[in-house]
Amino acid sequence: MRRDDYLDAIRRLGLPSQDYIVTGSGVLGALDLREAGDIDLVVSQAVYEEFEAAGTWQRKYYPDGAYGLVSGIYEAGLDWDSETGEPNLHGLKQDETVIDGVPFVSLWRLRAWKQKMGRPKDLTDILLIDRYLSLGGRT
Repeated sequence: MRRDDYLDAIRRLGLPSQDYIVTGSGVLGALDLREAGDIDLVVSQAVYEEFEAAGTWQRKYYPDGAYGLVSGIYEAGLDWDSETGEPNLHGLKQDETVIDGVPFVSLWRLRAWKQKMGRPKDLTDILLIDRYLSLGGRT
């Protein structure tokens, strides 16, 4: 998805910026480093409950026993990749990157997560992040 389409898709949810943050590789799409296909979110408890009650979001279970909600290109949870609930929304907001009014996890946090995951696609993304930062990119 192109950058503007991606940002518009996030904005269409109509969420107050304090109630969510985009996780995963979304920031790479927002910075035009590569296309992003889905939108991963960590949301507040109130937003999570609202999504769950809407009936258009389905529960998704992960191999580690955690779960979240999915609806089309959107995936929402209360924490990001953690069995203990950390980092939760409050923790992720501490070093967020805001791009055109949309809150994203910082590149540094994303890079650390991708390093931990170590999948081929993550290693490619780490190279994109490192190149971007070495050229003076900031987040």
